[in-house]
Amino acid sequence: METVANFVTIFLPKYLHSLPIPDTLEKWAYLSIDQWVLLLPFLSLSFIILRFAVGGMRRLCKRSRIPVVGVRTDENHINPYILKKEEKVVHAISLNDIEDSHVAICRCWRSSQFPYCDGSHNAWNEQCGDNVGPLVLVKEHRE
Repeated sequence: METVANFVTIFLPKYLHSLPIPDTLEKWAYLSIDQWVLLLPFLSLSFIILRFAVGGMRRLCKRSRIPVVGVRTDENHINPYILKKEEKVVHAISLNDIEDSHVAICRCWRSSQFPYCDGSHNAWNEQCGDNVGPLVLVKEHRE
């Protein structure tokens, strides 16, 4: 355990401090070959860590059949399967037909009772850290 502590508290700070990291973008163009050789392990490891982090998030979200924000493929449309043969999906709901005092309308496009919310957004929120929820319409009783 002492070896790990020494690595984190002594070696790593010294190594990072010794790296020739320019303080402006313009100065990157003036680095020597020796300076680039010193930066190569650090930049490579940083790239690998970032790649695994992003790849892990993509795999997690693909398993849930929910698209990752910013990733565009044929399978990652906002509407994954509801009325896909229609040119545009439109639902009109008369508030007079609503028997309950409120109704939850789906905004995640994953409800099995679409256009009504069935709570399918909860799985996405838990797995990917999003905060999507339904549109709740409240029917007020007037006397």
